[in-house]
Amino acid sequence: HILEKTIGKKRVRKIRPSDVEHYKILRLNTPVEIQVNEITVDPRKKRKIKVKKTVTRPRKIASVNRELELLRAMLNFAKAEGLIVTSPFDHGTKLISSAAEVERDRVLTAEEEIRLLDACGKRRTHIRPLIMVAVDTAMRRGELFKLRWADVNLPMRQVTIRAENAKTERMRMVGLTARSAAELQILWDKSPKDLDRLVFGITSTVKNAWKSICEDCGIYDLRFHDLRHTATTRLIRAGVPASEVMKITGHTQMKTFLRYLNLTNESVAASASMLDSYLENQG
Repeated sequence: HILEKTIGKKRVRKIRPSDVEHYKILRLNTPVEIQVNEITVDPRKKRKIKVKKTVTRPRKIASVNRELELLRAMLNFAKAEGLIVTSPFDHGTKLISSAAEVERDRVLTAEEEIRLLDACGKRRTHIRPLIMVAVDTAMRRGELFKLRWADVNLPMRQVTIRAENAKTERMRMVGLTARSAAELQILWDKSPKDLDRLVFGITSTVKNAWKSICEDCGIYDLRFHDLRHTATTRLIRAGVPASEVMKITGHTQMKTFLRYLNLTNESVAASASMLDSYLENQG
C-alpha cells in the first residue's frame, strides 16, 4: 500500500500533522494512470480492433480521503494500545476534507438500462438477473453476492437480507418487482434446487464482466454501485415515502440517504408547477 511506502517508513510516534498534510498534497499531485480500450482500425486487415491505451486523470480528493481514513484508523488503534498518546488527527487542523468531495449522482436512464440488459448475452447471461435485481431492489453488491435461495421467497416476491450480510448488521426485507421475480424464477428452475446455494453463483467479483458490458453498449462512467443509487432514486420518484425507502435500502443515517435525492429537470418542473397551484389557490 502507498501508505506503507511513504508514511510507513516513519516510527509511529514520529508522525506529525505536517507529515500527513505533506502526504495528502503529494497524493493529490500524483495523477492516476488507467488503461482503457480504444477502438481503432487495423491497417493490414482493415477491420476494427480494441487497443489498450494508458491515460491519466487527476487523483480525486475522495480517494485520498479514504487513504487518510485508513491511516487515522491505524493511529487510533495505536493510541488505544498505548503505543502513542495522541494522533495527528486529534489536533485542530482538518486533515480529511470530506466537504471537498464531489458526491456522485450518476443514475441509470431507462434507455441505458435497456442497452445494458441487451448486452448480457452469451457468456454474460448470468449477469442479467444480477443487474435487474440490483436496479429494482437497491441491494448492495455484497448483499447480492451473499444472497442464498433460502433467503428468497418467490411466491411472496420477497427477499430477506440477513444481518450478517448487511453493511449495517441489521436484517431487513426487500420486495421484488414482477420482472425481477420472473428472472429469479428462471434461475431457480435451472438450479439444483439447493436452498443453501448462492442465488447468483458469484464468489469473487464481476468487475471485468461489468467493464466489458458497459464498453460494448457505449455506457461510460457507470459503476455497479450506481445501480443502487438508481433504484433508490426511482423509489423516491415513484412516491414511496422516504422513511420506507430508508428501510428498504438499509440506510440508517438521513445525511447519507439524502445523497440519493437528486433533482432532475422533471422534478424541478413538477415542484414549480405545484407552487403555481398553491399560489393560485391563495388568490
